[in-house]
Amino acid sequence: MTFVLPPVAASWWAIIVLAALGAGVGAWLTVALGDAGYRRPEERDQPLPLHPWWLVIAVSVAWASLTFRFVDHAQWCLLPAYLDLVAIASARIFIDLDVYR
Repeated sequence: MTFVLPPVAASWWAIIVLAALGAGVGAWLTVALGDAGYRRPEERDQPLPLHPWWLVIAVSVAWASLTFRFVDHAQWCLLPAYLDLVAIASARIFIDLDVYR
């Protein structure tokens, strides 16, 4: 008895690779935003967010879902633009949740 994956599963390797890369981008964003250089001078004394790990998970899951959506379609060339959009939007959400602006 052999186990055969369905034809759609041919792109699972791309989904896993881009999910791992998304986790790396999320970790880099966590480090880059960790110094709170985006804050105004009067906000510098406030503590940093306690749980920045959600950024890693959010970017990884979003990149995996976008890859699942676009990798087997004719519009796969849109994928890099959407991946960049997710990374920038995640950073903006992190900043907004930190300083409430």
